Amino acid sequence: MLRVYRGSDSIADPVIIAYNQVFAAYRGPTVREAVANAKDFLPTKSTLWNILDEDDDSVIEPLEKYIAASRVVTQYIESIFLSNESTAELLRLI
Repeated sequence: MLRVYRGSDSIADPVIIAYNQVFAAYRGPTVREAVANAKDFLPTKSTLWNILDEDDDSVIEPLEKYIAASRVVTQYIESIFLSNESTAELLRLI
């Protein structure tokens, strides 16, 4: 189940944690520093929900669906990269 951080209005910390876990290892120091500095410009959670006309309760179900779908896509991409032939094909496309 998705856990919505109700105690804090900041989305910067969860965004930075997610970035560090997923992308930081693949980026150079300049990009990592830019991302760290960009957190000061992220809106607060209440501002974001207001822009999207949502609240904590209304976003849980759509976010859970997105996360579930993302897992399937991630597993598919991972399976492609584990195949040597498919990896070579993908690299040719890039």
